[in-house]
Amino acid sequence: MIGYEGNKNVVSSRVREARIRLNLSQGEVAAQLQVLGINIDQQMLSRIEHNLRLVTDFELVGLAYVLKVSVYWLLSGYAWEDSIQRGLDSFQEVREE
Repeated sequence: MIGYEGNKNVVSSRVREARIRLNLSQGEVAAQLQVLGINIDQQMLSRIEHNLRLVTDFELVGLAYVLKVSVYWLLSGYAWEDSIQRGLDSFQEVREE
């Protein structure tokens, strides 16, 4: 199995956070994903949220769409605008050294 220190994905906590913020059950999210043609059921989503299942790239895009967040946010936890500012700050620090 592929994993890093026992982790199967990096999005588990953010998937759960976004789902709860939208007041959706795991079953409701799974149903919306299935409408998009992504074969994830409630048990599979539970395994994703508990960091016990890998997430494919097309599943990640579907999760972002259903949960109304960006793929970037799912992967990093930062809003796109925050990531740009962090990048600029890092660049400035390197230039000052």
